[in-house]
Amino acid sequence: MDNNPKATDEHELSEKQTNTEESKLSTAIAAVTDPKFPLPSLTAESSSLRYALSFGTLLALLVGGIGGAMYCGVEMLQSSQPLALGAFAVATMIAAFFLTGTIWIDWFELVVGYWWLSIPIGALAGIAVVLNIEASATLAETE
Repeated sequence: MDNNPKATDEHELSEKQTNTEESKLSTAIAAVTDPKFPLPSLTAESSSLRYALSFGTLLALLVGGIGGAMYCGVEMLQSSQPLALGAFAVATMIAAFFLTGTIWIDWFELVVGYWWLSIPIGALAGIAVVLNIEASATLAETE
């Protein structure tokens, strides 16, 4: 992954180059399918505040997603000790992010800069959780 922010801004698919309504669909498709899509990343020159914002955003996304799924009763997360299972899931995901190097993506910039892509993804994840809850509910519970 290229950690040069200027090169990232000059890429034809960067947020600065695609911030128009007609470019957003092709950028959204490229963000999912193109492995060379320039994601904002943390560099050695990034400030401590940027690191804190990025890691805080990532932790909030993980804890919010897993906590929300557990609160809604997603069956795959049911356990006699749900908090321990949730903490284990968050720790496992963070370890996977370190192993793959995706921890160094600037998650704050990714969520804020590409809000038009992150909001639909979050909405689809919420719909998936609701559909899972409805599918697992018994007929007696829905009456």
